[in-house]
Amino acid sequence: AAAMLDESVGALLSAGAGHYSLYQNTQGTRSTVASDLTPTSGREVMTVNKTEHATILFVGGAVYVWANEQALQSVFNVPAAQANLFWGEWIVVRTGDKLGSDTYSDLASGATLSSMASQLLVCGACTLTAPVTADGQREVGVQAPLTASGQVPASAKQVLYMTDGAQPRPVMLQVQGDHAVTYRMSFSGFGETVRLTAPKNPTPAWMITPNTSPT
Repeated sequence: AAAMLDESVGALLSAGAGHYSLYQNTQGTRSTVASDLTPTSGREVMTVNKTEHATILFVGGAVYVWANEQALQSVFNVPAAQANLFWGEWIVVRTGDKLGSDTYSDLASGATLSSMASQLLVCGACTLTAPVTADGQREVGVQAPLTASGQVPASAKQVLYMTDGAQPRPVMLQVQGDHAVTYRMSFSGFGETVRLTAPKNPTPAWMITPNTSPT
């Protein structure tokens, strides 16, 4: 199972670019994310509960955030007064900056193809599932238990489905066995051309969230 997972992640990285779509429902909070990633850049477009909208760009080592007023407050925990002033503007977050409660490291995590691939599945006690056929394609899953807690039952597990062939590639990552959580991340667009550029004249994050501590 571990070797197949490594091959699948390797296929994702060698593609040079990729797309994923995420749907998550946790205790009534519904969110979607559409992302395009390259080895050095990435873009995430997210919606939470149909009313909170944000885009996160990672280009040239900096993070750029665009969000409406609701998302600045609820997703990034920016105070209402600042959210009212800076919603709808591009905000640049650099090393050492914060935006609301999020540090540069928080926002940059998973922002490139390699960093996202490293978070796909931790294969400690992983096993293979029985092969399945989806959309006419034979797939097999690598599954690993989630760490049980007060909110996560012992039966919960992550399953990464991948094509069942000589060169497996990831198809979908799911959480199973937890009735309180729906989590589906699907992968596509391997090798497609993705060009991302930094927005012009962004607002520095320190104007919104002053911060002097390292991140």
